[in-house]
This record gives sequence, C-alpha cells and structure tokens, in this order.
Amino acid sequence: QTFGENRATGATDDMYRFSMYSAMVGYPWSRNRGTEKLQRGMMYQKCIAYQPCRIQYIKALKAVSDKAKSMKLVDQMKSAGNLIRRFDTQITRQVQQTNFTFLKLQHQDVAKLFAKYSK
Repeated sequence: QTFGENRATGATDDMYRFSMYSAMVGYPWSRNRGTEKLQRGMMYQKCIAYQPCRIQYIKALKAVSDKAKSMKLVDQMKSAGNLIRRFDTQITRQVQQTNFTFLKLQHQDVAKLFAKYSK
C-alpha cells in the first residue's frame, strides 16, 4: 500500500483520491459496508461548516503543502528511488511515479481550496 493507492482494486499503481473538503467520502473500503460513501467524523463536519475553523483547517493544509514543496519532497523521493534503482522492478517504478503524480494533484487541490475559501 502506498500513498494514494486504491486498495479496492487489484491494480498495483492505481490512485485513490478524495476531497479534502467534503462531509461524505467514498473510501475504497466503504463498499464492504454496503455503501459508496461514508460520513466523515462529526468534528470534521462541524469544523468545515464553521468559518473560523474551516479557515484554520485550509491554512493548515496549505502549510503542509508548502512545507512539502519547500523541502522538495518529490525530489527527495526521486533521489531515494534512484538509490534503489538497481533493485526496482517495472511495478515499483510505476508506483513511484503514481506517488509523484498523487502529490502534485494534492498540491493543486490544496491551492484551489485555499483560493476559494481563504478570503
């Protein structure tokens, strides 16, 4: 299991992403409970409904995203991948690329949320 991987399928490098701003989320394992989506925690729901808390939440998401960018997390992950390249298989290289794509898309989602709700 890797960052963003969808455990609901047998595919090795498929990506699972869900909204960082939604009361209901379709977790891959929710189908086991007979539903496509599950309700997120009550405190989370109350937070995103209350503007001061929502703003703090979104600013915290942005701070994490900014930190990952400033420390060049993807570059560090690529460097680590290069260190183990001779032990890699095609599948592990695909999974690594999926992780890089996942992080890029998460950064984009955080930026959109910040632009929409931080005013």
